[in-house]
Amino acid sequence: RELSIDSAIEILEAIGDAPKVQAALCSAYLHKYRHTGGAKEWVVKAEEACERAEASGEDEPEIHRTLGRLYTETSKLDEAEVELKRALELRPDDAETKLAYGDLLYRQGRAPEAEATFRRAIELRPGNWAGHNQLGTFYLRSGAPEQALARPLGGGPTFDGHREPPCPRGV
Repeated sequence: RELSIDSAIEILEAIGDAPKVQAALCSAYLHKYRHTGGAKEWVVKAEEACERAEASGEDEPEIHRTLGRLYTETSKLDEAEVELKRALELRPDDAETKLAYGDLLYRQGRAPEAEATFRRAIELRPGNWAGHNQLGTFYLRSGAPEQALARPLGGGPTFDGHREPPCPRGV
């Protein structure tokens, strides 16, 4: 996985400064930040790429979603909420943004809203294992392991028709 993130970063850095490329680069840097245990250099690069994407003036949901994730990761929860709400205004039925927003709501202590948001993401893309995994993780963190274990274990078909690996029981 580390190699694929590094490859993605290398390719995106070579492509140029288009806003969606910068948003994707921000996301790749954010993944690198997570996989390095929070090495500050990666979050700084992510912030810079997100700022370049935002400075373009393009009002794209992907840019707002990526900024929202970055702000959530760096505990700038008010800024994250503004960005994720804007992404949802632009594309209300985007399951990926719903999952990011559910994570934010959970971090804000708004568990009932988080659960409803995760459930809505699953309704939008029922075969996407990530939504089921995030809802199961929510239940574990909320002290409801029996609900977490009741989640589907097998990976379902995703938007591209491929099967994702199953989520191990209890994760």
